[in-house]
Amino acid sequence: MIKTNLRFTSLLTILVALVLVAVAITAPNATYAQTAPLSLTWQGYYWNNNNFQGSPVLARTDFAVNFNWGAGSPGGSVPSDNFSARWYTTINVTTAGNFTFRAGADDGIRVAIDGNVYINRFYASSSFTLTTQDIYIGTGNHQIIVDYFEGTGNAGVLMEIIPNGGQVNNSTTPGQPTATPVPGTTPIPIGTPVPTGPVKAQVTAARANLRNGPGTQYAQIGDATKGQTFVVLAKDCDCGFETWFLVDLGGGAKAWIFRQLIYVFGGNIDAIPKSQEILPVPEGPSSSGAVTVTQVTGQAKFAVAVRDVPSTRSGQKIAVIERGQSFIVIKLSTNRAWVQVNYNGLIGWVYLPNVRIVSGKLGSLPRGNS
Repeated sequence: MIKTNLRFTSLLTILVALVLVAVAITAPNATYAQTAPLSLTWQGYYWNNNNFQGSPVLARTDFAVNFNWGAGSPGGSVPSDNFSARWYTTINVTTAGNFTFRAGADDGIRVAIDGNVYINRFYASSSFTLTTQDIYIGTGNHQIIVDYFEGTGNAGVLMEIIPNGGQVNNSTTPGQPTATPVPGTTPIPIGTPVPTGPVKAQVTAARANLRNGPGTQYAQIGDATKGQTFVVLAKDCDCGFETWFLVDLGGGAKAWIFRQLIYVFGGNIDAIPKSQEILPVPEGPSSSGAVTVTQVTGQAKFAVAVRDVPSTRSGQKIAVIERGQSFIVIKLSTNRAWVQVNYNGLIGWVYLPNVRIVSGKLGSLPRGNS
């Protein structure tokens, strides 16, 4: 009887060990599947130059932005060197939260969400370079635009979006990645129009001069700060990165801004009317700031909590902004201890000592607790 019990106990121990081993083996796979990139459909446009000038020579639906062209071409009449591409997609976020963006390219890549540039590595590279960034996205539909350009040498691009707290409800669902994913493509007639709507310009430099004419020889009549976005009214020429754009500042004010200081997106850049309009220079000692359109921007020093009211005692935590993420500061609390921020459409309060002010002045903000 004792031997039988010992055998039974030994057998039970072995079975338990096998179960634990099986769990240990399968658990990582389950976790990996949950964090797989979203399977999205992208509208792709390809140009036979590296600065999006003129009409695209190839338009198609790409079922992933994951290409390794090497010394080859994307297809059609796109050359193997000195070409550019732009992809559009829309995600429907049902649960607000973080998404991990993995953007890689040889040469340059730039990623914008709803017109706001989050990844901007748009310059030549000697090899494939990967940039990873966690981005908080609120609920609703959000347009994602990926810009890519190839100079010379090998060409390749990767764009992956991985849920990291947030959830989406797209027509396709995240799938298990393969070792060598090969995106399918569906050609679209070249006559397919580039997305319509107003062309916008977002400032990518820390500070950009606004001038009364299309050139540095004209007077500076104001400045704009990184992240500000304007509707484009006109351009001086089709000069690639040497183009100047006339933008609407609001309230009837206009100004010229240089192409190399902004990210141009939306609409059809070729449809922008041309102009050489010279704007009047405001008179008086305060003219240098007559059309200054600065806003206050901040950056999280640490992973900071966002609350619905400016208080840790009565405020409910509604989100977390990860360290290093930027946002717009829109209000200062009455006790000056909190700031109300706009983080990708999410409005809430952040404790001021946890914020690094990047641009603008807190003293210029309105005060209040609502």
